[in-house]
Amino acid sequence: MAQQHWQRVVSAKTPASFGGGSDATSGSRLELRGVCLSVGGDGAGPTIFCSVAGGPAFAVARPSHARPYCQVRLQLDAEAGEAKFTCVGQGQVLVVGVTTSLALDDDDKG
Repeated sequence: MAQQHWQRVVSAKTPASFGGGSDATSGSRLELRGVCLSVGGDGAGPTIFCSVAGGPAFAVARPSHARPYCQVRLQLDAEAGEAKFTCVGQGQVLVVGVTTSLALDDDDKG
């Protein structure tokens, strides 16, 4: 299974998404690895939230100037519906992970 680097910059004005049936992500999984404060942020820093298929949003990470990088372990399948990343607070946050194709390789088809 080949992995590809995945990253998005998220702010209060610019959410990011993964999955939801788009051809680019169909049949793939996102393994979120980290969240890093990119620009700005005050006090406690911005909080990154994720919601899947329009469900309730849950907090993923809250980077700050004191702790600009947060290690994250989160897996999202594209087929589960669109995963939307939003930000509450000031600043921009870099969300980083890898995508893996869920399609069977010829070697896996047995």
